[in-house]
Amino acid sequence: MIPTLTISGLQFADLLGGTVVLEAIFAWPGIGRVIFEAIIQRYYPMIQSDILVLRFCVVITNLVVDIAYRTLNARVELN
Repeated sequence: MIPTLTISGLQFADLLGGTVVLEAIFAWPGIGRVIFEAIIQRYYPMIQSDILVLRFCVVITNLVVDIAYRTLNARVELN
C-alpha cells in the first residue's frame, strides 16, 4: 500500500509536467497551453506565475502523500 502512495505522488508531478506538451500538441485549452503561448510571446511574468502554480500543486501533493504515510503506517515517526 505504501509504495503505491510514493509512486502516485511522483506520477502526479510527471502528469503536471506533461500537460504543457500534451496541450500544445492537441491544442487543448488549459494551463499547459497558457504556458506555451506565454513562452512563444516571451511574456515572462505569466511563465513564472504558471510555473509557480504547477510547483505549488506538486508540493501540496507531496504533503498529502506524507500525511497519508503517517496516517496509514504507525511506524513512521515525526522528528
